[in-house]
Amino acid sequence: MDKKVIGFPHPPQKHGGPGSFQSRLEFSLKSLGWSIVYPEENVLPDVILVVGGTKKHKWLKKCKKAGVRIVHRLDGMNWLHRVKKMPLKQKLLAEVRNRMTAKIRRKWADHIIYQSQFVKEWWEEVEGTSEVKNSIIPNAVDLSVFKPQESCKPLKIICVEGTIDYSPFALETLDYIAKTFPQLIVEIYGSIEDKTLLNNFPNLSFKGSISRENVHQVYNNGIYISLDINAACPNTVIEALASGIPIVGYDTGALKELIGNDAGCAVEFGSDPWKLQRPDLGNLKKGIENILDNFQVYCTNARNLAETNYSLELLTDKYIKVLSQ
Repeated sequence: MDKKVIGFPHPPQKHGGPGSFQSRLEFSLKSLGWSIVYPEENVLPDVILVVGGTKKHKWLKKCKKAGVRIVHRLDGMNWLHRVKKMPLKQKLLAEVRNRMTAKIRRKWADHIIYQSQFVKEWWEEVEGTSEVKNSIIPNAVDLSVFKPQESCKPLKIICVEGTIDYSPFALETLDYIAKTFPQLIVEIYGSIEDKTLLNNFPNLSFKGSISRENVHQVYNNGIYISLDINAACPNTVIEALASGIPIVGYDTGALKELIGNDAGCAVEFGSDPWKLQRPDLGNLKKGIENILDNFQVYCTNARNLAETNYSLELLTDKYIKVLSQ
């Protein structure tokens, strides 16, 4: 297969899931001899991969006119601003980003890659079915970096989020778990919008943000709790699975699609997640108890699932097939 020049509208973001995905894919493609370029280099690529949205519409239009094929990888849509209090400017920006991303999907994409079946159904419900070809390719990790320890013990509840309190019930949920399972340390990585809230939750072990290079070190001796609501395809869930860490979280978004029945417990939310209604914390308690009762089995299943579905080699192979068409 001939190597190609692949254009990205931007270098990988330093923080967040899309940046983690792009940096991993770029690394893998470069190792196979593929070239990566950005608009500022004034090199006409053979194919473009747009990760989510971009302001570089003039560049896309120019390349499209020159015959360059455009592949669009889609995350979920911005939706929290419609149900959560935030500044008007922030709400407008979220809507503008949705519109810009939808325009790329509608006008310029030659192939759409959805991160999950959930994302595909979401976009098609809101924006309609696209006439171009599409694929579903979930995120992936380097299984030689994210890997189980020699032994894993149920000592912690691990939470890794970009912003912990983006959900109004996040800290309350973690505090409930800390009080319900006093034998488990609740270890939290990420940023807090309102740090004064931490004074109300002394049972939580807040570690602050962690770099992308070091995040693999935190997935050990515990259960990973996913606080994402209606998540498209959380990198942290796949990182934990690869590390042999079972998952617990609410059955919203793509979580159940990612972990199945054997690598963790996706429990009923108990209310309407799209309205950010109060979740049923008791369901999380039952999920954690179930995992603790079968902890080693869940750990083994988590790693096996990652090896089958979420290796970086598998993701790269699938992307190369689409990019090479």
